[in-house]
Amino acid sequence: MAVALLLVTTGLGACTDFSSGVDQGPPCVRLDLSCTDCHGDRATDDPAPPRDTHGESDPSLISVGAHQAHLGPSSWHAELSCDQCHAVPAAVSDEGHIDGEAALTWGDLAAANGAVPMFDRASASCEGVYCHGSTLLPGGDNLSPTWTAVDSNQAACGSCHGLPPASPHTQSADCGTCHGAVIASFDVAEPASSVWANPGLHIDGVVEASGYHDLSGWIAPKGGGDHHGSNYFLTNQQRDEHDVDCTACHGANLDGGSSGVSCDNLGCHGRDWRSCDFCHGTFPGQYNPPEGVGGETTMDTLAVGRHVEHLGAGSTHVAFSCETCHVLPAAGDVSHALGYVPSADLQTAGHHGDVLLAGRAAGMTFDVTATAGNPVTARGSCVGACHSNARGGTPNVIPYWAGGAWPGGCNACHDAQPSTGEHNKHRNEGIPCSECHPGQSSGSHVNGTVDFGGGVSFDPNGCGSGQPSCSGSCHGENHSTECW
Repeated sequence: MAVALLLVTTGLGACTDFSSGVDQGPPCVRLDLSCTDCHGDRATDDPAPPRDTHGESDPSLISVGAHQAHLGPSSWHAELSCDQCHAVPAAVSDEGHIDGEAALTWGDLAAANGAVPMFDRASASCEGVYCHGSTLLPGGDNLSPTWTAVDSNQAACGSCHGLPPASPHTQSADCGTCHGAVIASFDVAEPASSVWANPGLHIDGVVEASGYHDLSGWIAPKGGGDHHGSNYFLTNQQRDEHDVDCTACHGANLDGGSSGVSCDNLGCHGRDWRSCDFCHGTFPGQYNPPEGVGGETTMDTLAVGRHVEHLGAGSTHVAFSCETCHVLPAAGDVSHALGYVPSADLQTAGHHGDVLLAGRAAGMTFDVTATAGNPVTARGSCVGACHSNARGGTPNVIPYWAGGAWPGGCNACHDAQPSTGEHNKHRNEGIPCSECHPGQSSGSHVNGTVDFGGGVSFDPNGCGSGQPSCSGSCHGENHSTECW
């Protein structure tokens, strides 16, 4: 930058050009004196040291330091100008210039976002400077770099802010997702390999960030193609439109996390999103489908199936509880929802994959791949225990969870007139079932045990291992360990 000298010399005789490095004799006064005549590089017209005003180039000197690390084009940050640290004179003759003092007067970028920059000459370090992360979230490991430690890699990624920055910044390290205009790719394991989209936008006084969830309908209306819950949360295995796990930003239980945005939002949801009937069933209080977590309402879907028929008492069975087939989460526990895997494919385990049969259903097998009909009209078979021949074996009719039709009646599971043991003898003598067993609609049928009435007791091993016996008084006869 050429600066015209406005002083007029009155000296006579020979004079000395101080820019040559010789500092004795009367000075020459030149009309074309420029910044690089005293410091910097004349060849490139770069006024920044090295060289300093004494001709020195050692960066361990404060007068040289990290000038070149700050000024000029950069592959990773905006180009800085001299006036961010110094008042640049309009002319060499300006008052206060060439006074032996390199005064620091901070510019708008150095003091951006409320930063209060200062320089500690004793330690040769900068503090409180915007450019070195003073206004950023905690996490940077070198907010007060040493001006004269040029070769110590003080500008490594992570010096000014964390990788990623501290909470409430999202803990995703994929910088390009939100700052794509600035950085194209970032590898937290190898920050030096970062690819910058526009380094001129980095450390420029502005945080260039794009809207993260920018899909139309992301938060409304419910059920829309881009809705975060009914679409991405369910169909993308709890990952968002950028394929980032929702918990990465919103916390392990979606209670805010680093984003500070919690799903506990009555303004959006209108009620507790952790309640069972928020995801399936019918509000208020019906926790079982219909409807399913994906909005399913028909019995031919695995999500709905025969929930209603099982959870209410029927003419041939007691009412079953949810715990019979599923392990119920504790109140407010959303871990099962965060592990939900939707499935329209019978070969892929979906939410029906959490079937864990217990109690009266223990020993039964649920086969989600089993189908009936061509084309398929029913799917998901249940065999054993509740759906058996009353002795744990295969029932007369294979029951299917979704679709199809259940014929009902006594002979759907076991024969209407069983022939095992002494059944035939009793039936041939006209002894009714109710003489030994309570009626099927009494609330005890399909309850996990074989029930007896009329003073009859039954020992499954009374006549040896696996050989049952009957005792009691019934139909006019007394039995004492009578082999069945």
